[in-house]
Amino acid sequence: MVNTDNLFKRAIQLHQTGQLMEARGSYEQILKESPTHVKALNLLGATYIQKGEHQNGLPFIEKALAIKPDFLEAYNNLASP
Repeated sequence: MVNTDNLFKRAIQLHQTGQLMEARGSYEQILKESPTHVKALNLLGATYIQKGEHQNGLPFIEKALAIKPDFLEAYNNLASP
């Protein structure tokens, strides 16, 4: 079993340093263990949006919002160019 808290912290570090593909892999690993992890869903979607792959990223952010409709960070990512 994966320690999702530690993996999420690592994914955030990777994401913040621009290592989007590595962060994406970590978010995906978290979601295998916890498919409703709203922060991982949102940030996985954000990695796609940051790479210009909006169509691939939007479903993850929308799923996060379906789980947590008041998740402002997800709305911000939806508005990202």
